[in-house]
Amino acid sequence: MTISTAKLRAAISLTLALIVTSVFTLSSFAASKRTEWPPGKNSFEPAAKNLLDAPVGKLIGTGRLSIDGEEVPSGATVLSGSKIATGPDGNATIDLGPLGRIELRPNTTITLVLSSNSVQVEMSGEGAIAQWLPSGVEGQVRTSTQVRFLVTRGQAEVKSAQKTRKLSAGEAGTFNEPAEAVASGDAVLIAESVASKDKAGAGSTSSRTVSAGPVGAVVLAGLAGGVAWGVMAGRNDHSSSTLPKPSTVVP
Repeated sequence: MTISTAKLRAAISLTLALIVTSVFTLSSFAASKRTEWPPGKNSFEPAAKNLLDAPVGKLIGTGRLSIDGEEVPSGATVLSGSKIATGPDGNATIDLGPLGRIELRPNTTITLVLSSNSVQVEMSGEGAIAQWLPSGVEGQVRTSTQVRFLVTRGQAEVKSAQKTRKLSAGEAGTFNEPAEAVASGDAVLIAESVASKDKAGAGSTSSRTVSAGPVGAVVLAGLAGGVAWGVMAGRNDHSSSTLPKPSTVVP
């Protein structure tokens, strides 16, 4: 059976048309898939921006310093949620820029939570800190042990299970259970665990052995008499405190 030339040409044209249509259809489908991948690619941009805008600090100090259990050098970056600790020889300052700063004495461990206008400090165990708060910034210090709070500028409200007390500049209060102090705006707050305070007091009265011959014995006798007189004169003075002063927390 012979197929006419016209019919053959029509069949070939139809076949070519179907092939071209299929190619364009598949290309369009593939292109649409490519434009959708990865899905929600822009969803990472807000998270990245928030990470860049999150407040950070810088840890500056001497002695042993650590962040999240890892020993770090002076100048290390502190992020919100970090656990910062000083060793027996460690003194440190956390510079928070517009959020103020925090000073840590030896053997102090804190967890730091930062936001755009607040600084939250959780103090674990022994140790002592001093917190500087500029205007417009709220500070919160929570402790897990007995603590003594001292306000040297501004005021703070301290709450515990037993009592609530407001402290103004120059006032101090001892709390025999875990407590929380809140200060806002242009304030300086010092917190020292009672155990650390007691150790500091015991260390200051420890004796030392000195051998300097007969002359030294005479000098020591005179010093002993002076010390005894000072103790008798200051026995009724209850205003002394071993709390760290803001200017001496970090040498």
